[in-house]
Amino acid sequence: MTRSNFLSLFLIPRTMKTTRCKDMYSRDVLIGCFLVLEFMHSGVSKVAGGQCFPGLFIFGDSMVDVGNAIAAYPDRFSRIEQHPYGVEWPQHGADRFSDGKLFGDLSAWAIGHSPSSAYLRSVQTLLYSGANFAAAGSTVLDEYPPHALSDPNFVLTRTPFTLETQVQWWQRFKVRVSFSLTSGQGTTTLIPSAAFNRSLHLVLMGATDYLLQYTASYSEHKILASVHVIVSRIAANLETLYKDGAQTILVINLPPLGCTPAFLSMIPGQKGSSDYDSFGCLTKVNTAILRHNQLLYRAVSRLQKKYPASKFVYADFYQAAYEIVKDPHHYGLDTSTLMTACCGVGGAYNFNPNATCGRTWLDGKGAAHNVTTCQDPSKHLTWDGYHFSQAVTRIAALSFFQGKHVYPSMGLLPNNCQANFTMFWAYNATASPH
Repeated sequence: MTRSNFLSLFLIPRTMKTTRCKDMYSRDVLIGCFLVLEFMHSGVSKVAGGQCFPGLFIFGDSMVDVGNAIAAYPDRFSRIEQHPYGVEWPQHGADRFSDGKLFGDLSAWAIGHSPSSAYLRSVQTLLYSGANFAAAGSTVLDEYPPHALSDPNFVLTRTPFTLETQVQWWQRFKVRVSFSLTSGQGTTTLIPSAAFNRSLHLVLMGATDYLLQYTASYSEHKILASVHVIVSRIAANLETLYKDGAQTILVINLPPLGCTPAFLSMIPGQKGSSDYDSFGCLTKVNTAILRHNQLLYRAVSRLQKKYPASKFVYADFYQAAYEIVKDPHHYGLDTSTLMTACCGVGGAYNFNPNATCGRTWLDGKGAAHNVTTCQDPSKHLTWDGYHFSQAVTRIAALSFFQGKHVYPSMGLLPNNCQANFTMFWAYNATASPH
């Protein structure tokens, strides 16, 4: 793909003046100006003519959680409410395992809404455009020992909010909204009952299942055997969503976890061997993830055939992220820092499972130090060694809403809808996620 063709994927509304480039956060200036110029020469307008969907509902783990985990376990997850989390989205990005925006935030803006609030939040909760049911540390399966991923100092700790539980929350939420609106309450704060079925439902789940198994030293055979069970459980919950009215379901597959500092540090292979691919990623981990994604694609395809009136869309996060791994410079990332955590400390990958982002660590003399943060998170594949940076998430989200890395390629958005990406580069976004 030529650089011109690549830039043409990232369309900015024609109404944006080139002078606004100077208002963008400094590291995005050059890329932002290129994007605006590319757009103006293209002669195509991509401003959304309204809301593409009446709402957005999100299911998943820490890759899309915006506050449910910290609402349920404030002590365990308190660090994500503080600096440096959300450094790329000041005053808005808290409660997220990210330097900035997540898939749910970007997806909401793309279809004409403000980001959805966390379902479990009790303060400043606005649910007029949907809800976010995702919870950090959640798994697809619940058949794991209670001590698994229980260390609060680790990059992620487990929570009991499985995908099935989140779908049940959604079902209960529908009933409660209907009751409230019927009784004349919540008319300005709740999504209309009629909008539930026509809303976009986004599902990104399963990474914690594999993180848990690998950190618990499960055998490779046992991990690969679990893939079918995990995917089958996801498919069952997708079918439940459809049977309960969801018409459009976006299923995002798992990214290449074998390329993340967390896995590279905790499951080291033998250097110079087939344990690593040509880009330095762990072969066995990515083999399991690719198997998961292959089965997930088949499951989504079967559901689409079984329910032709539905719209099941499969988004390939793995391929979108792996293209960046193969050619980081092409996407504006730094080859020298790509595989290191932006926020972390120690080792070849700037990652220590006992001193993760937002924590303090003790040196050999017993002195305490804060975990350091890089100067430019957008140059890194991951933010904290496990969760992908805002820059990578944004590239993937843009490609999905442009019809790339999604199957069917033009099946996500309604025919009369054109995604709006104006907020994707906003440093101080005015639209509050709460």
